[in-house]
Amino acid sequence: MSARAVLDKGIYLSSLSDEFKDDLVKMMVSFDAPEGHVFIKEGDPIDSFLIVDSGSLVRTKEVSGGESPLEIDVIGVGKHMGI
Repeated sequence: MSARAVLDKGIYLSSLSDEFKDDLVKMMVSFDAPEGHVFIKEGDPIDSFLIVDSGSLVRTKEVSGGESPLEIDVIGVGKHMGI
């Protein structure tokens, strides 16, 4: 899917002006993340914005005691989040 199609499809992004979306497309970078890829760790500064084009992104939170991370939510196709 093209970067512009991703913006047109997004819940919040589709209402942006065509000119603004064109400017965003110029700044977008496509990235294929392998399963288990960590985009950001708790406490790191947020300086990016992700838009899921295919697959899903699982947000988790580390828990103490060596337990498995707590799943907070799943971000699917067309959804986005700041990282």
